[in-house]
Amino acid sequence: MKPEINKIYCGDALKILKSWPNEFVDCVITSPPYFQMRDYGVDGQIGLEKTYQEYIAKLVAVFNEVKRVLKKDGTCFVNLGDTYNSGSKGGSGEGETTNNLQFAKTKEHQRRGGGQDLSEKSAMLIPERFAIAMVEEKWILRNKLIWVKPNAMPESVQDRWKRAHEYIFFFVKNKKYYFELDAIRTPHKQISIDRNKYEQGKNALGINVNSITKPSDSPRKITLIPLGAVPPDYFVVNTNS
Repeated sequence: MKPEINKIYCGDALKILKSWPNEFVDCVITSPPYFQMRDYGVDGQIGLEKTYQEYIAKLVAVFNEVKRVLKKDGTCFVNLGDTYNSGSKGGSGEGETTNNLQFAKTKEHQRRGGGQDLSEKSAMLIPERFAIAMVEEKWILRNKLIWVKPNAMPESVQDRWKRAHEYIFFFVKNKKYYFELDAIRTPHKQISIDRNKYEQGKNALGINVNSITKPSDSPRKITLIPLGAVPPDYFVVNTNS
């Protein structure tokens, strides 16, 4: 089945992806359900697996299909947050937000730990484990972008910092892919402009080239790209409030 453009498909992601042709999609941007953080009331949903290993295996199975339908020069961005292990009390454990309170009251949440091999109260490193599993499936991880949330939800914890960031993993399937850097360049900072002026005419050691330096010490000419600098690997964006 060749998917229609500008149409929303609702259903099991794995089943829908399997019905799509090879190398059809240019870019994938997604945020799958986090591990044991919310019950969407759907049988077989991703996120309520008994263990984090099962959860990651299910995600990888979906992204194997994503890789198949992605074009050779396509890109894939995955936003994923972490979970704290609370033993037999449930995966998310601590710092429940109002969005998760209903799930925290369910028997499903209370009977599942998901991290039996991990210490209680420990961050489970779900995003990192997912990224490693993807790389082992021959995805190429180009960036681990950090989403900084200035208005992050409050957490009722007393013995650690509250969480105010999440990861956005930037994957590709081939070494050569479409990436329009000029579209996301940022303005040059004044310190970069001043450094560029200072470095003009100096050699690689930062020494002014003059009559007493070696003939091989040629002056450098450094040019800042007019369109701007390569952006850093983080975003500062508020969540919906």
